Amino acid sequence: MFYILLGTLVYDLSDSRTNRERIIAIGLISTAVTFLISEREGVPWALTEGDAVLTFFPASTSFLVVSGTFALLVHRIMEGSESSGGEPFGGDSLSFLEPLGRITLTVYVLHFAVLGVVAYAMQGEPRLELVPAFAITIGHTLVWIPLAKAQQEFIPEISLEGLLRKMNQSLR
Repeated sequence: MFYILLGTLVYDLSDSRTNRERIIAIGLISTAVTFLISEREGVPWALTEGDAVLTFFPASTSFLVVSGTFALLVHRIMEGSESSGGEPFGGDSLSFLEPLGRITLTVYVLHFAVLGVVAYAMQGEPRLELVPAFAITIGHTLVWIPLAKAQQEFIPEISLEGLLRKMNQSLR
């Protein structure tokens, strides 16, 4: 629900660049506060689950604020000057991301399946340090780009988005 509301906020504020940038600034300040809380309390800044300032399972308020802030920040950077009639950041150089954009729901669901298998396999193992965990997270994120391109080339009809379209058409 949070990301649905965030997407709605992005759309509703599409004509109000100043307000969007204020929200990003407040989010970045809030993110810095989460670092300070982590240091002061002596707890990890982020863990998948457990005792940390940011937790993914269940999603803590701090996690939602930080992840939402970075989603807004990336959106703002990628937008470039497009909202004022200019070009998006990088022009067409980022068009390689378009296949991924067509199947975001599918990727979202599948990435949880992968994370679930990894979490199960790592039960009882020591937690990764921040830098290796961050590197693995970035790698896990980047691997979906070529997978989405392959899906769009070879099996474009197989996705959750396609299933939802078919269901929607059958309800008409």
